[in-house]
Amino acid sequence: FIHYKINKPDTPSENNIDIISLCPDNFGNIWLGTKVDGIYKFNIYLNKFANYKNGNPEFFSSGSDNINAISFIRDSKLLIGTVNGLTIFDFKNNITKTYRHNENNKNSLHNNLVCSIFKDKSGQIWIGTANSGFQNFNLESGLFSTYNIFENNKSAKSCSINCITEDNENNLIISSDIGYDISKFNKSNYISGIIDYDYKSSKI
Repeated sequence: FIHYKINKPDTPSENNIDIISLCPDNFGNIWLGTKVDGIYKFNIYLNKFANYKNGNPEFFSSGSDNINAISFIRDSKLLIGTVNGLTIFDFKNNITKTYRHNENNKNSLHNNLVCSIFKDKSGQIWIGTANSGFQNFNLESGLFSTYNIFENNKSAKSCSINCITEDNENNLIISSDIGYDISKFNKSNYISGIIDYDYKSSKI
């Protein structure tokens, strides 16, 4: 293990920085999402950090410095999930665009508190938010499609979708902050269900 120390740009000494999300890109950078300090870019070749906070540099705006999720999509684009929406950041061309919930638009973001972002093997983008929000995001159109994976689970109506991944059979595996339910979502027929497992022995 190698320990890399980060100095906040506004202080000369090392400070505690809560890193809660990270992802690599295709250009030798690792992007770090923090709890209150925005985004750090770490260049593995130069061993150098750069900080991006809301409005600083001037071109960067995510609407929040609380970065819950961050994912490299393609080209020079990052998807950034914050407490204030979903932001696309084109770090090559210095362009940002933020999507937020609109109660008058059913194809908008389900909830502004974005908890998780996942790009599957086929390139589709899936978003998990607070208030049981599970959506597919079309990067080209900017539209969100919502799927109710907790239709028969009243206790999960107000949960947050904290993690999304996929198995070898092309199903999405979804967990929430409730903790005891893990859902499986079939992308072909849009059918979801709870995965049965013995939590005492941890055997699925």
